[in-house]
Amino acid sequence: MTLPSSIQPQNPSPITPELPITTLSQLPFVDIYLRIDQHQQGRYNPIKKTMQNSGNLPIPSSLNDDLEILRQYILTQPNEDSAHTHDNIRLRIAKKELSDKSVWASMRRVDPGLLDINRLNIKPRLLDYLKQCGKRCGLLLIVGATGNGKTTTAAALVNHYMKAFGGVAFTLEDPVEFLFQGPVGDAGYCFQVHVQDDEGWAQGLKTALRWHPNYIYVGEIRTPEAAAQMLRAATSGQFVITTVHGGSIEEGLAGLLQVASSAVGNRANSLLADGLIGVLHQTLTPAGPQIKFLFTEDNNMGDPIRACVRDGELKLLGTSIAQQNVRLFGHS
Repeated sequence: MTLPSSIQPQNPSPITPELPITTLSQLPFVDIYLRIDQHQQGRYNPIKKTMQNSGNLPIPSSLNDDLEILRQYILTQPNEDSAHTHDNIRLRIAKKELSDKSVWASMRRVDPGLLDINRLNIKPRLLDYLKQCGKRCGLLLIVGATGNGKTTTAAALVNHYMKAFGGVAFTLEDPVEFLFQGPVGDAGYCFQVHVQDDEGWAQGLKTALRWHPNYIYVGEIRTPEAAAQMLRAATSGQFVITTVHGGSIEEGLAGLLQVASSAVGNRANSLLADGLIGVLHQTLTPAGPQIKFLFTEDNNMGDPIRACVRDGELKLLGTSIAQQNVRLFGHS
C-alpha cells in the first residue's frame, strides 16, 4: 500500500553544483550534519532529483556564516532534540555526543508542503476513509519506527480536519516540527505547545482539555501519566492522534497499554478499547512508504476489535487486519 513515492522535500528549486550557493535556502539538501563543539566542514545529503551526485557531500564554504549561526543556536539548546527556522527553512535538529566525545547535530529539512494530506500519495480509498475519521471522537494511533513519516502523516491529518470541519486543535510536541499555529482554513485554529520535559506531557494534556479542543495531537507518549491522560481524553469527546514506536499494529497497541497500565492498571485495556478509532502502521521501503491499518466500528462497543483489546488478546487482531484490507482493496 504505497504512501509517498518520496517524502523528500519538494519545494526547493533544482540547483546544479555549478551555480553559486550563497544562502542555505539555495542548498538542495535533505539532511545537514554539523559538528558543533568545534569548527569542521559540514556535510549534507542532497535532494536526489536536484543533483547528479548522491551520497554525503561537503557543504560549500560560502555557507560558513550560515553554519556558524546554526552552530551557535544549537549550542544554546538544553535538549538533544529541537526545531528551528533559518533562512525561511524549518529544521528538525538532533544533537548528540559521539563515542570520540565530539558533538554533532543532524538537521533535517521540514517541507511545509507535506501538511497537505493529498501530497502524501496515500491510496485513494484509504485516504478517503482517513479524511472522514476526523468526524469521530477517540484515538487514532500511528505506529512505526523512527524516520518512517509518522509525524508527517499525523500533522497532515490534523491540518486536513481543521480545514474540512473547522474547530480547535491543540498540539503537544517536542519539538514543534510543522508550524501551523494560528488560523487554519476558514474555521479552524491551532494552538501548538513545545513540551519542555517528560513531566510536561501529562500536564499539557490536562491543559489541553481545558481549552475544549476538537482535536488533540500528542507528538509522543513518554510517561504513564501522559498515556493515561490521553486515553481519558479519547473517551471524553475529543479526537486524539498520537505516534508510537513499534514494528506492527499489535506492537504499537501493546506498547501503549504497557505504559498506560503503570498509571491506571487493568483499566488501560478498557479505556483503549472504548476510545480506539484505529491504528496505522507506517513503513518506508525502497518503493515508498506502506501503511497497514485497523479501524473499529463507530458507536459499537461490541466491536470484535474492541473486544480483543479489552481482553488483551492483541495476537488475534491479525485476522481483522487482513479482512479489512480485503474489504477496502479487494486483496490481502
